[in-house]
Amino acid sequence: NRCEDGFPDFIEGRIRDDRRLADLAYLPDLARLESLLHRAYYAADDPPFDPTAFETAAGRFGAEALRPRASAALALLASPHPVRAIRAAHLAGAGPREIGATDGDWLVIHRPEWVVQVSAVTPERYGLLEAIRTGRCMGELGEGGHPIEDLGALVACGWVVRFDLPAAARPASLG
Repeated sequence: NRCEDGFPDFIEGRIRDDRRLADLAYLPDLARLESLLHRAYYAADDPPFDPTAFETAAGRFGAEALRPRASAALALLASPHPVRAIRAAHLAGAGPREIGATDGDWLVIHRPEWVVQVSAVTPERYGLLEAIRTGRCMGELGEGGHPIEDLGALVACGWVVRFDLPAAARPASLG
């Protein structure tokens, strides 16, 4: 469903242009969340993590040279609104109600097996996942102050699915 791509921006523009809609400021991010859930469901499957390949590459080239790679079904959404709670209340059939004030949501959308899930994370873990998605190697992640000690947990939950070598460091025999 590709028509959803511009829908959150369209909603945002309407809210910005019509002050009567100011109470719906969360709606564009809720639409973004729904779009990311849809994409995660249909994302390609990842091969299982290969710890032997990781150990071999880390031993041969150094762990700091390896680039963690996120699952194809992983997406990130940061919102100043509690969109996870708003969505959960809606799905539970709750009528309009007050959702407690929050500092917003730092969300990871992922698909373990065939069920798409939304998990709240800390801003630090969110930043680590953002940096991973930009292709930084482990050395760069550590130098950037990211909590690389969390990488094992990210592998365990399927958010990081492999570690690659940067093209410049890749020997011809590894492709």
